[in-house]
Amino acid sequence: MKFETLGKRGNPVIVAIHGTFANADSIKPFAELLADEYYVVLPTLNGHYPTSADYHNPVEEATQIYDFLESHDIKELAMVQGTSLGASVALCMAAMNKIPCKRYFMDSVQLYKYGSLRRSISYSKLVALVNQYRSKTTDTANGQGDQAIQGTMTGKIMGAGDDAYSGMIQGVTAVYDILTENTIHNVVDTCFNVTFPKLDPSVQPLCVFYFGAKDPSAKQEKDIKKHYPNSIVNVMTGHSQGSFQVLNPQKYVDMLKMSIF
Repeated sequence: MKFETLGKRGNPVIVAIHGTFANADSIKPFAELLADEYYVVLPTLNGHYPTSADYHNPVEEATQIYDFLESHDIKELAMVQGTSLGASVALCMAAMNKIPCKRYFMDSVQLYKYGSLRRSISYSKLVALVNQYRSKTTDTANGQGDQAIQGTMTGKIMGAGDDAYSGMIQGVTAVYDILTENTIHNVVDTCFNVTFPKLDPSVQPLCVFYFGAKDPSAKQEKDIKKHYPNSIVNVMTGHSQGSFQVLNPQKYVDMLKMSIF
């Protein structure tokens, strides 16, 4: 895992964790807006940058983030925010709760329990998607990134063709070429073979699970409230997976700030 930071050391600390098959650059459009008031720690997860070890599981990633924070003498957190895969890591950090934190914010987390056959199908589809994307990297390098991902799963989720998504698309472009099959397999297990981590009752009220109403993952609301009855689930109309933070980063940041108490 590698880290970078934004903002002034000494300000309240926010950890912001990027999404699936992306990197820290993909969330900088909103992270940079936090940096005027907060010291923002941006990990890039294992398996998501050149020369890194493979991604294994969210517990390992959460442990390495805590190790970084402790080695830098960070003793309190204003927020841990994560998107999709990063939200799974943020949830594990909440379960560990090793450093006092005012708010855990899970954006578009996937907490499914698929059978082995369905996971195998999901894995095969993701490998095919990555290979399809790799075959179009020449177009991407020629400045035609939108065309390169039109018609793919990524394009449908991210709304390729909208200039607002260009930063996230660039983050994805940088990662697809270095993904290993082991990392993809382990990401599938993280999202689709989930055992809900135990959250202390005192931590549950600190946890916000946010979804766009158009995101299929929003259907997990009942399961989340079953496992974490004292948590907060916020489903926002008019948005899909990750679209709020990308299309209106300032309002997204305003929402994050308001949730810190």
